[in-house]
Amino acid sequence: MNHLNDKGWQTSNILKEKELDFILLTEPRVTSKTSSFNQRQIAKYIFHNPYIIVFHRINECDERKDTKDVNKYLMWVNQVTGYTIFINDFLINLYENQDYMHNKHYCFVRNCTDLNIFNGENKKME
Repeated sequence: MNHLNDKGWQTSNILKEKELDFILLTEPRVTSKTSSFNQRQIAKYIFHNPYIIVFHRINECDERKDTKDVNKYLMWVNQVTGYTIFINDFLINLYENQDYMHNKHYCFVRNCTDLNIFNGENKKME
C-alpha cells in the first residue's frame, strides 16, 4: 500500500468507501493475520457497487504445504472476482490442469519486496 500511496493512489484496507476503483483480494482466510476482508464482504460490496473491478492474488496451493482443500477453497472464493493474479507460472499451470481456470481472466505478476523492510542492513543473523 505504501508504494501505491507514494504514487498518488488512495488505498484502504476496509470496504466502507463507496467509490473504490478496484478491490485486490490477497488473503480470503479471515483467520490469517494478513486478511483484511473475505469473499462474502466483497460480494456484499459488489451488490451495492456492481461496477467495481475485483482482482484476486493467488500465491498458495495444496501441493506446496501438503494440504487438502486450499485449491478448492481459493477457487470458490475466486467466483466473486473478475481477474486472477498468480505469483508464478507453476500456480497457473497447476490451477489450469485442475480445470479451475475455465472462463476466467488471469495473468502472472512477479512478487516484489519492500526493501525498506526486507533488506540485509542492521540485521542480526542467528
